[in-house]
Amino acid sequence: MDHTARLAFLRAHGIHDSVASNPAFPDDPITWEEWCLRRAKTEGIISEPSLLQARADTIRMWPYRSKNTPKPRPAIPSPPAAPREDGLQPIKPAIHSCRELDAWAAQHAPQGPQPNPALEVLAAMTEPMRLPDIGKVVGMTAKDMRQERDQSLKRVANGKPRPVEFPAPAKGQHGDRDAEYWPAEVAAFLRTRPGRGRRTAPRSAP
Repeated sequence: MDHTARLAFLRAHGIHDSVASNPAFPDDPITWEEWCLRRAKTEGIISEPSLLQARADTIRMWPYRSKNTPKPRPAIPSPPAAPREDGLQPIKPAIHSCRELDAWAAQHAPQGPQPNPALEVLAAMTEPMRLPDIGKVVGMTAKDMRQERDQSLKRVANGKPRPVEFPAPAKGQHGDRDAEYWPAEVAAFLRTRPGRGRRTAPRSAP
């Protein structure tokens, strides 16, 4: 990245021009907030903008779960950010190497849910199904399925939905004995449930 491109990046983020001459300036600069949104997009689970931003906000918390998070480079004194209405300390822009963050995420960041063949079978089904029948495909009891649905509905009612929640019925209403759901939509919900991911062994790409 040449000096002109560095200056353009710095000015777009409100960082002093002098940082452009810092030898630690990466060739692939990105701010932490930008990388989090980029990471959320590359996961390929969410496309709706507001939900995508919510996922990016969750990713922003990853450094608190890992001691190996790359430090900004160069470590720079940014101008004070504008005061926040909520009274919290504003976050200053921080420059990172995009490749360095990607490499870190591949080894240390929380990984998404692992492949589940049963969910792939469910996602391929094209006819609406009752919850007990869906549960049989993925190895869950009817009670477990209802509990997942009811907890999801409660989050939505409380105004705290996750990026992907339990789908609306294709037939009937939630709670009806004969309510049916599109299998692929339920599979998408089950695939993205929090807590189903785990840290994995290092891999070659994020």
